Amino acid sequence: FIEGVEDNIEFAMSQTRDGDTIKCPCSICKNTRFVKGDDVKFHLYKNGLTRGYTQWYAHGEPFNFTGLNLAESSTAQATTIESHEAMVIDAMGPEMYHNYINPNVCAHEDQTPNQHVANFFRLLEEADKPVWPSCSKHINLSTMAQLLNLKSEFNMPTACYDRMLSFIKEIMPEGDRLEDTFHKTKKMLSSLGLGVIKIHACVNNCMLYYKETE
Repeated sequence: FIEGVEDNIEFAMSQTRDGDTIKCPCSICKNTRFVKGDDVKFHLYKNGLTRGYTQWYAHGEPFNFTGLNLAESSTAQATTIESHEAMVIDAMGPEMYHNYINPNVCAHEDQTPNQHVANFFRLLEEADKPVWPSCSKHINLSTMAQLLNLKSEFNMPTACYDRMLSFIKEIMPEGDRLEDTFHKTKKMLSSLGLGVIKIHACVNNCMLYYKETE
């Protein structure tokens, strides 16, 4: 186990673009926190690995897509996770991913979790599609995320955002996949756990801590 941890951490550190930190896959952090390599080792020795995280997809390991009748071919394909795909898988979580690659785990239980997994991988399939059929530079999911980021960064009114989207779609090639309103875009990204939460703040952008934010 110790040798495996050492090897995996060394590989993960060689793949990171975040300086000397990587996502910690221990059972407490569950790939939600960036931690220094030596601290990740300590977390793993103390807490163990997150259940179901058998492929280190969040750390650059090639990822195998299989099953659930979501692809035309039943042949497993190994590929390196792209950022837009990682958004879907991070939102899915290691435990749901574990159920996805081990469908028999829940065979004797309620099958509802498998439906959730299927929904996430349909989103993953959508995430991998270009903005329009012949586009080779821009993926639909990441494009929508960037548009929402622009709306937030420049405090763009919703009516202005919708008008801008309408114009963008007018000049797009036929068959584009962009949503045409802020509401539809937000709804799609909310399915990935990327929804918008409004937090009351003062004029100096200080968060007000009360009620559920105490």
